[in-house]
Amino acid sequence: MPWKKILVIFGVIILGLVTAGLIILFSYDYNKFKPYIAQAAKEATGRELKLSGDLKLQLGFTPALVIDNISFQNASWGSRPEMAQVKRFELEVALFPLISRKIQINRFRLIEPDILVEINKDGASNLAFEMKKEAKPTQPKAKGKGEKIDFPGFSVRELLIEKGRLTYKDGRSGKTFALILDQFSIAMDADKPVEMKGKGAYNKVPFDLFAKFGSLEALTGPTQEWPLNLKVEIAETTFSLDGKVRDLLAARGFQFNLEVKSKDLTKLSPVAGSPIPVRGPLEISGQITDPAPQVYRLSNLRMVLDKSDVQGGAEINLKGPRPYVSGNVSSRLLDLKSLIPKEPAAEAKDDKQPKKADKVFPNDLLPFDFLKTLDAEVKVAAEKILVPHLILEKMQVEVRLKDGTLLLKPLQAIIGGGSLNGFMSLRSEENQAVLMSAIKIDRFDVGLLLKEFGVTDLFEGKVDMILDLQGKGNSVASLMSGLSGKTQAIMNKGRVDRRYIDLLGAGVSGNLLRLMNPLKQQTKDVQLNCFVSFFDIKNGLAKSTALALDTSFITVVGEGTVNLKRE
Repeated sequence: MPWKKILVIFGVIILGLVTAGLIILFSYDYNKFKPYIAQAAKEATGRELKLSGDLKLQLGFTPALVIDNISFQNASWGSRPEMAQVKRFELEVALFPLISRKIQINRFRLIEPDILVEINKDGASNLAFEMKKEAKPTQPKAKGKGEKIDFPGFSVRELLIEKGRLTYKDGRSGKTFALILDQFSIAMDADKPVEMKGKGAYNKVPFDLFAKFGSLEALTGPTQEWPLNLKVEIAETTFSLDGKVRDLLAARGFQFNLEVKSKDLTKLSPVAGSPIPVRGPLEISGQITDPAPQVYRLSNLRMVLDKSDVQGGAEINLKGPRPYVSGNVSSRLLDLKSLIPKEPAAEAKDDKQPKKADKVFPNDLLPFDFLKTLDAEVKVAAEKILVPHLILEKMQVEVRLKDGTLLLKPLQAIIGGGSLNGFMSLRSEENQAVLMSAIKIDRFDVGLLLKEFGVTDLFEGKVDMILDLQGKGNSVASLMSGLSGKTQAIMNKGRVDRRYIDLLGAGVSGNLLRLMNPLKQQTKDVQLNCFVSFFDIKNGLAKSTALALDTSFITVVGEGTVNLKRE
């Protein structure tokens, strides 16, 4: 038989076998595998996996597995029956790498995945599965220094998510957070940079995400630097991080440039999950490095919030039992008034509603538990600090927090043209805050302070003051109720404009004028020769030990008490 005829017959046989195989593969009902897949999921998690759609296998040089309408059972106590739902699942695999026992997924695509993660009121998570007990796995061999890690023969080149949703519900707080992914993709060829793109919304706030990382090959080699570029835009705020990591697997060798720009911080309130009271634009820039293991440094820090600014640097050390923060910061202007939430507008009075007793000192619990969460040592210098009803200039303070005790010492500043020196200490003890303070103020010009607040020249006088106070409590009201110590105030030579007295109201101003000017002489102002006020305070009761006022018309001596408990 001629060789040509033999080859033709052999070719026809091979072609017939291939054709028959393809017919079998294309006509085979792969839905027969669905019960086995569901049973494997049940054994692994204790939950039901439903594959409602057909299981399809698309053959070719890049075989693809397609499944429609997938659902995974939620915990029995969950807020809905399904923990996860996927409208369409696609998995495209490269054919030739399978010959060398390597799985290369060219594309992993999820269409309309809807995943719910929740915690109930008892703190249980729906991620806690009923898994079968298995033998304890052997510990992997530790990686030697400079040794390259070999990953298994498995890789994913592209991940695509379309119209995805991730919801987190916290039954303890009642809060819900929702992440919507209109489009999300990750391209990660082994020898090319990894690229990530995303567009969606977080808590109904739209965002755009772009990231570019080093290749997967560079990730496995500890001698290769791993570049990183990340940019997120959300709620008129741009966050960017650009730099490199020397050894990502060991989490060492960080060198990042950080930049944050926001047009209005209040727009981030839905993202934070609570109202942000601070208004105004924000700009932050700095460099992040790790000079030693578990030590992270923020240097060349520059922050501008509206008119306030901060420069300097800080470092956090995570080696000890508590994080240790150190730093040195300075500022030209710190407007702390803008950081204090404004009181809500007064509502219309309703005589039918019971009236609450007016209190000067708030009874809200103080958040002093943070004192035991970390240790710190930070030096702060500010040219001007604005707080309600007070302006501090050229302030310098060393802030130390150690073993639950916060110490501000030394505390130095200029107030009303005079000098302020002292210290403050706050520590947590038996679920209460223990406060100690000693402050001495020399030649505090009250009139100068009033001018800085735009009250012109209605008052003149320089006061020397001493505040030596101690207290214990879990709120400002309880601190004042148990306050002890002393206060002293002495003023020599001063002047009060009659217009300032008139501002107090007809009844009060009339009594003060009769007290300071009993002869009712027509004068523009009242001259003060001396004012002395000494109080001793014990357990919230302040008792005067010296109280005197000497004017150009009369000398008045008095006494009295102030009950800080009853206000």
